[in-house]
Amino acid sequence: MFHKLFGSIRQILVLITLLALLPGLAIILRTGLEQRRADIAAAEAEMLRFVTSMAEIQERLTNQAQLLLTTLEAMPAFAQLDARRCNDILARILTQMPGLVSIHATDTQGDVFAAAVPSRDVNLSDRKHFREAMASGGFSAGEYIISRLTNEPAFPFALPIKAENGTIRGVLITAQRLTSYAALLDRLPVPKGAFLGITDHAGIRLFHWPQRETNLPGKPIRHEVWQAVSGEREEGITLAHGSDGVRRIFAWKQLRLKPGADPYMYLVVGVPETQAYAAADAALWRNLGLLALAAALALAAAWFVGELSVARSLARIAANADSIAAGHLAVRIDPIPAVAELGRVARAFNSMAASLARREMERDRAEAALRLSEGRLLHVALSVADWIWETDAGFAFTYVSDKVAEVLGHAPADLLGRTPFDLVRPEDRDAVRARFLTAAAAGLPIRDYENWKLTASGGQVCMLSSAFPVLDADGRPTGYRGVDKDVTFRRQAEDALRRSLAEKETLLKEIHHRVKNNLQVVVSLMSLQASESNDAVLSEALDRLRGRVRAMALIHERLYASGDLSAVDMAEYLPMLAESIASVYSSPSRRIELRIEAQKALVDIDRAIPCGLLLNELISNAYKHAFADGGGGTIRVSARPCPGGVEMVVEDDGAGLPPDFEERNSLGMMLVRTLSAQLKAGLEIGQGPGARFRIVLPPPPAGA
Repeated sequence: MFHKLFGSIRQILVLITLLALLPGLAIILRTGLEQRRADIAAAEAEMLRFVTSMAEIQERLTNQAQLLLTTLEAMPAFAQLDARRCNDILARILTQMPGLVSIHATDTQGDVFAAAVPSRDVNLSDRKHFREAMASGGFSAGEYIISRLTNEPAFPFALPIKAENGTIRGVLITAQRLTSYAALLDRLPVPKGAFLGITDHAGIRLFHWPQRETNLPGKPIRHEVWQAVSGEREEGITLAHGSDGVRRIFAWKQLRLKPGADPYMYLVVGVPETQAYAAADAALWRNLGLLALAAALALAAAWFVGELSVARSLARIAANADSIAAGHLAVRIDPIPAVAELGRVARAFNSMAASLARREMERDRAEAALRLSEGRLLHVALSVADWIWETDAGFAFTYVSDKVAEVLGHAPADLLGRTPFDLVRPEDRDAVRARFLTAAAAGLPIRDYENWKLTASGGQVCMLSSAFPVLDADGRPTGYRGVDKDVTFRRQAEDALRRSLAEKETLLKEIHHRVKNNLQVVVSLMSLQASESNDAVLSEALDRLRGRVRAMALIHERLYASGDLSAVDMAEYLPMLAESIASVYSSPSRRIELRIEAQKALVDIDRAIPCGLLLNELISNAYKHAFADGGGGTIRVSARPCPGGVEMVVEDDGAGLPPDFEERNSLGMMLVRTLSAQLKAGLEIGQGPGARFRIVLPPPPAGA
C-alpha cells in the first residue's frame, strides 16, 4: 500500500528528510527569535542604565544647589537683606562655581537686590521658581528661562529667606548653566547613535546633545514623546517619532524634588529604531537565510542521492547478488534502477553475507575498524574550528591540519619541519620556548597556554595552546600532539571590558573629588561667615556645622583616594576625622591626649556619611564637655569589626555624664540618636567615671 503512494525511493527519502528536518528547523527558528528578543532587551536595558546614570548626576547637581542656597540663607547678610555684603559673597561664590549662570536674591516682590552679576531694575515675580518658593516656603525648581541678568539659557532653583519667626523676607535664586551638560557627556560612555534630551516640567527642551536645528533648546519636544515621558511611570521605554521625524526608542526618567511631588525635570535618551534593533534583525535574517539554505541543500541531496546512490545501487546489487554469493568477487555491478527489486536485494544480500562471512570475516572486520578509526580522526580534524598539530622530539612539525590556513593563513605543507616558536611574536619567542622545553623535560602536558602567533600577512592572533607528549612502545617521549584555539576575540573583549571598568572607576573618583571640593567650598563659606560675625553663639554653631560638613568631605576624599569606591575603611577614615576635630579644639592650655585604635572595618558608601556625622558629634562633645573645668585627660576612640557588624567606641576619663543627662534634649544628642536610628545601629551610653558611647553598626542588608 505504501509503495503505491510514492512511486520512487527518492521521493520517500525526500519525505523522510523533510520530516527529520522539521524539528531542527523549528528549534533554530525559535532560538533565533529568542536571541532577537534578548538582544532587544539588552539594548533597552543599556539605554535605561545610561539615563539612570544621568539622572543621578542631575540629582547631585540639584542637591548641591539646595545646599548652597540653604547655606546662604543661614548667613546674617541675607537674613538682614544687606545688599552690599550679599553682592560680595555671591560674586565670590560664582567665580568658584562655573556651572552656575548667576546667583541672586530678591525681596518678596521679586525685585533683585543682590546678585553675583551686577544688574539694575530686574524683577522676577513672574518666574515659576519665585512663585513656588513664596507659596510653599521651601526649595523649588523652575523651568527653561533666558536669564534676565546674563541673557543666557538656564534652569533655576529658589529658596525663601525666612526670619526667625518664619516670615518670608526674600528669595535666594541660583541658575544652572545648561551648556555645562555637553562637557560632562564628552566623558561618559554614551550609547552609540544615542542623543540625550532634558526638558522642564512643561516639556520645554532645556538641553539636547548633539544639538540639531530640529531640537533647539527653548522649544517644546514632540507631543507624542511628551505624552509617554510625562505619564504616571517614573521611568520606562517607549517607541515614537522624534522631532526630526525619525522613529526612535526612547528611555526616560522623571526627577522630583521629593517623593510624591510633581516632576521638575525629565531626562530622555533616544536611539533610532533601525540602529537599536539592527544587530538583532541582522542576526535573525542571517539565521533564516542559513535555515532556508540548509533545508534546500538537504532536500536536494535527498532527491539526487536517492536516485544515484540508493535506487540504482540497490538494483545493481540485486542483479548480481547471486554471483557474489557464489564467490565471483571480481564481478562489477552495472546500475539497474528498479524499486520493485528491494525484496530480491534482501534475499541476495542474505546469501552473499553467509558466503563471505565464512572466508573473509576477519579481514573485513580489521579493514572496517581501520577505516572507522581513520575516518573519525579525519572528521575531527576537518570539523573542529581549531588547528591540530604534531611535532617530533625536537619540536619540529610533522603534521599540521588544514585549519591552520584559515587561522594563520599558512599552507600546512609550508609548516612541516618548522617549530611552533617560529610562529610566535619575536618578543615572546624565548618565553614560549622555555615553557615548552620545561614541560618536555618533565614529561608533562601543556595546558591552556596563551600566546600570540603571527599570521602569513603579518597580523597577530591570540592562540590557546594545549598539547600532550607522544610516547613510543617503551614509554619514551617522541614528540608532542596538540591543538591551538583562536581566542583573539575573547582576549580583545576582556581587554575592552578592563578599559571600560577603568573609565567608570575614573569617572566615579572624579565625582567624589568634585563633591569633596564643593564641600570644602561650603566649609570655607562657613569660615568666612564666622569671621564676619561677632555673635559667639553663631560662631560656635558654625564651627559645629563646619565639623559635620568636614566629616562628609573626608568620606568623599577617602573614596576617590582609595581603590574601593563601594566602602570606606574606618582604619583610614577614623584617624583623619579624630585628628581633624582635635586640631579645632586642642590648645596648649588644655592637656588632652587623643588615643585612636582603628582596625580595618569597611562601612558601605550609603552609611558612611551618617556614620561620620555620628562620630563627629561624639568626639566633638567629648572635647567640649568632658574637661569643661580646663583640666586635662584622655579621649579614646576605637573601631573594629565584630560579629554584629562594626563596633565604634568614644570614651573619656573626664567629668562624666550629669545625672539628668537622659532628660536633656540637646541638639547634639538629638542628632546622635537620629543618626543611630537611621543607621539601625545599637547605641549604649555608659554611666560612671567619664563618659562612654558604644555604637554597633549592623552589616548592610542582603543585596545592598
